Amino acid sequence: MVVMCVDQLCQDYLVRFRSELRENDCFLTAQRTGVAYINCHHQHAFTFTGPGHATLATGTYPNRHGIIGNSWYSPELGKTVRSIDDADATIIGSATLTQGASSKRLLAPTLGDTLKLSTGKKAKVYSVGLKDRAACLTAGRLADGVFWYDYAGNWVTSDCFASELPGYIRVLNEGRAADVYSERKWTLLYDAARYQHDRQDANPFENPGYGLTPNFPHVMPNHQEPNYYKQLVATPWGNDYTLRTAREIIRGAALGQDAIPDLLHINLAANDYVGHHFGPHSLEVEDIFYRTDRQLGEFIRYLDQQVGTGRWTIALSSDHGVSPIATYMASLGWPAQKDPLGNLPAFREHLNTLLASEFKDQGLEVAYVESNQVFLKPHADPAVAARARTAIRNHLTAIPAVTFANTREQLLNSGGRGDRLQRMLHRAFHSERSGDVLYVLAPYHHTPGSYSTTHGSPWQYDTHVPLMLFGSGVRQVGKRSRQTSPAALAPTLAAILQIPAPAMAAEAPLFEAIK
Repeated sequence: MVVMCVDQLCQDYLVRFRSELRENDCFLTAQRTGVAYINCHHQHAFTFTGPGHATLATGTYPNRHGIIGNSWYSPELGKTVRSIDDADATIIGSATLTQGASSKRLLAPTLGDTLKLSTGKKAKVYSVGLKDRAACLTAGRLADGVFWYDYAGNWVTSDCFASELPGYIRVLNEGRAADVYSERKWTLLYDAARYQHDRQDANPFENPGYGLTPNFPHVMPNHQEPNYYKQLVATPWGNDYTLRTAREIIRGAALGQDAIPDLLHINLAANDYVGHHFGPHSLEVEDIFYRTDRQLGEFIRYLDQQVGTGRWTIALSSDHGVSPIATYMASLGWPAQKDPLGNLPAFREHLNTLLASEFKDQGLEVAYVESNQVFLKPHADPAVAARARTAIRNHLTAIPAVTFANTREQLLNSGGRGDRLQRMLHRAFHSERSGDVLYVLAPYHHTPGSYSTTHGSPWQYDTHVPLMLFGSGVRQVGKRSRQTSPAALAPTLAAILQIPAPAMAAEAPLFEAIK
């Protein structure tokens, strides 16, 4: 069984770019031979990579699995922590990475954990992806192999998963397999007239980094140049390299070679990097979409050869979508703004000035502000802290760029009731990890950092993703329009595997998809 997460894959692309897809590649094969849920939405408010992958793997939401973001502020430590940080873990396979990583911050068991327990640990569970958080959080705690990229041309793991890299991964690293894309040219797959792109390739809205050029062709530098390994992840070759490694895992670990089912999670992150740099209405995003479909078609044919026709199942979804570039939307006349709260450290000081004025000498202080939550420093008087949270919420909701805000008291007392936005905010809130005030920026308002655009909101462009299943154990039912969530994937796959759903799964299996 292969669970494929194409990072930042919007359901919108399957509609906009449908006319140029080939019948025998991945996306149309899935729709023709399996089931495709075209109304699938993430149901938590803050749609980032970490929470999305954790939800896909566990079948539950951040309020239960605990992965509230890619990182978050820890008042106890007085600093931000990454979702996969582990000070007790040691990286294996890299001379450049020093921060240990594991899945110990994930508080819910994954499909892979459940499969291992249900088969007496005889099933094999692997995970691979360019992003460490994607690989670790989908794997869970009992995986046999978990591999991610060190942005220096190596696949790595940590000693929480294995004491050493397997030989087939070491061969890739020692043979410098990532260097084969040196000086390659990324050109359009089709003639430019066939693309849906509606503006000049080079334009003022796209702000590519990593040394990428603003328009086609994009030429990779020589592998000895400093930006080479970073540029690699923001091209179709990032996915090519990942899928090549997935093939080596299938072969080297002998996945799918006996009666006991095995599980492989694959994160294709290049689509996300391209989307961040160029935006969802770019030639680059459209082109990598077509290329991803072809690459996955080739991967399906590899499964037929290596595992056997009729002996594999593929599930495909995404961790989140992406917002249109704010400046592009503003140019079209929409209310839209990049960094609508300004510099966040400066906004923190603004809130501290507000608290000092309203609460005088009561020792209240904002410790940290993220793009969706505010953290107060711990205060001895709970009643005073609660009033401060209310004051901050009221101030936030008076800002035109803020649509909605809740205090932690409101979220703890709501019980998941309320309108759609209230329920999504509740699912994003973890009582021990989330901030004191959570807020939602208006559509087309975001804080993308150095990128052109980003994701992380509860709006449709960030929540609406594909959910497809096809292969062994899946009925041929075509498109389904009923609403569902990526959280339904893990319990559905568990039902196909005839094992229990992951213990904290919040959604029922999609039984109509199962033979």
